Amino acid sequence: MVLRDRRPDGLSALSLFAAVRHGPITLVAPLAAIYPLVTLLLSAIALRHVRITARIVAGAVLTVLGVALVLIG
Repeated sequence: MVLRDRRPDGLSALSLFAAVRHGPITLVAPLAAIYPLVTLLLSAIALRHVRITARIVAGAVLTVLGVALVLIG
């Protein structure tokens, strides 16, 4: 049961490694960092019964902005 729950983590790590291997890190890192926005968008589409509030959107945007600031340096 625990092994089944870890599969998405392993798949995401392998995808990230493949992206870094085939593309420049300066492109891959920002794209990987926007996953909160992708998650927000997909949850809004797939989970119609869950309300996406302004607080949730602000949290996702602030997370991405924080990563962008770290990458800018």
